[in-house]
Amino acid sequence: WSAPYLIFIGLIILQSLAVGVIMLKQHGMGEKILLTHAKEMMERLADGAIHNTSHHLQSAENTARITSGLITSAILVPHKTESFERYLLEQLKNHESFSGFTYGDQDGKFLYVGRRSALKESNYLTKFITLVNGIKQEYAIQRDNNFVSQGQININDDYDPRTRPWYDAFRQEKLLWTSPYIFYTLREPGITVSVPITDKNDNPTGAFGVDIEIASLSNYLARQKISEHSAAFIVAKGGEMAAHSNINLIKKTDAHGNQQLLNISDLEHDPMLAALWSLIKSRDGSSLLKGSTLDFAVNGKRYLAVVRSFPENSSWPWIMAVVAPENDFIGIFRKAKRKKLLEALIYSIGITLFLFLLAAKFLKPVRRLLHHAHFDPMTNLFNRRAFFEHCEKIETKALANNTPLCIAMADVDDFKSINDTYGHGVGDEMLIAIAGRLSGALSDTDLIGRFGGEEFIILLTGADAKRGLHVCERLRWAITDSPIRTSSGQINITVSIGVAPMEGNPDLQATVNQADLALLRAKNAGKNCVVLAG
Repeated sequence: WSAPYLIFIGLIILQSLAVGVIMLKQHGMGEKILLTHAKEMMERLADGAIHNTSHHLQSAENTARITSGLITSAILVPHKTESFERYLLEQLKNHESFSGFTYGDQDGKFLYVGRRSALKESNYLTKFITLVNGIKQEYAIQRDNNFVSQGQININDDYDPRTRPWYDAFRQEKLLWTSPYIFYTLREPGITVSVPITDKNDNPTGAFGVDIEIASLSNYLARQKISEHSAAFIVAKGGEMAAHSNINLIKKTDAHGNQQLLNISDLEHDPMLAALWSLIKSRDGSSLLKGSTLDFAVNGKRYLAVVRSFPENSSWPWIMAVVAPENDFIGIFRKAKRKKLLEALIYSIGITLFLFLLAAKFLKPVRRLLHHAHFDPMTNLFNRRAFFEHCEKIETKALANNTPLCIAMADVDDFKSINDTYGHGVGDEMLIAIAGRLSGALSDTDLIGRFGGEEFIILLTGADAKRGLHVCERLRWAITDSPIRTSSGQINITVSIGVAPMEGNPDLQATVNQADLALLRAKNAGKNCVVLAG
């Protein structure tokens, strides 16, 4: 008998003993233990939903801040509507969770770019309001997935961007999230993060917003079910529904079929939600922040719920709730108790055999080796070898299609002082955050890897020298725009970037060397800047 067979037989014996012990213990397992486990599952779901929703919303905030910075620095000029519209269309195409972008200034001029997935031929809609000799001109352009115009429509309505909720960012001169409201153009409920726009002298000139439909958040919650009849929802503290795992439950239309906002108090036909909302309102802020587990009954039916507010240092004054009938968990337990021991043993042996052959011999070692061979363990970016392997493939395709490419080298300024001052642990936190910001500011066709230490290497696809400089300025701004949160507090950091285009008959290593020399010039020029090779 070879060792693998002996191991397999030993696993079967151990698994059979384990199943036997579990089956015996099941008779003494009470419903209380199972419900405690169910509560833990719901708490994890609520935490995970808050974390992922926060990431979803943070991405919108970052996009709004970056766009505001580009406008303030005159890299983007809203009055040059063609280039500004193109930038917003590209951003919308790269962020499927966003439904649109809005820009308005204090004179009433306006630009909106939105997604129109319901249209077969026109995937995007751009709406303009301009002033010609003091006279308002308003029109819209429908575009297909390649941004090609499908026709222009003249509009004559009383829309004024200065009256919309998102424009409050201009008046309050700060970033803000709106309460749920009806989008004017799409006629769908949603929320908007908006930021004030200022000129180079910090004088406010308008506001820019990123729209997220309620349906987008609701679709995410719908994928997080923990039991057959469970539900999850996000509600503002005033009762406005921001999302629900059953989107149809919170859809409301008037007599003309127009979408309307729904408050949780409007759901009188659902006594469970009414009872849960009453319990939520009775909780104080600190208990909601820590998270509360609720056990309540409605019409003789018992429910479990976990409610938790978003972190108090965030911009989102919302509450996350997960609720399910107790019977969803107890019923499963009762059915499981009736299973025969023989069936459990057969399933156990079959699963053991499958996992033994698949995991022990094939999947685990291969996956581990492949991951370590291609990715940097700290930042989860491509390592140097994997980056160059992918670069060669992209370069071959780019040459065939006559697509311009650029190589950029980015280096964190004065990183040694971070390690010396705060320790290498905080330095690692900084590198992870910087890698995330750089990745988030790149398009799906670009490539980024960790070159070594605090240095990153980037391949920009479809970028000539001019566009390469533009993208690298955007990357630099993504790092310097706001401090990085670490376990030792918020820390400001800058990066220097050298960029080199791959022109003519390019040599990859030669271009990397040129970008590295440009990076050295950026360092010598005072750091926190972008230098083009040549």
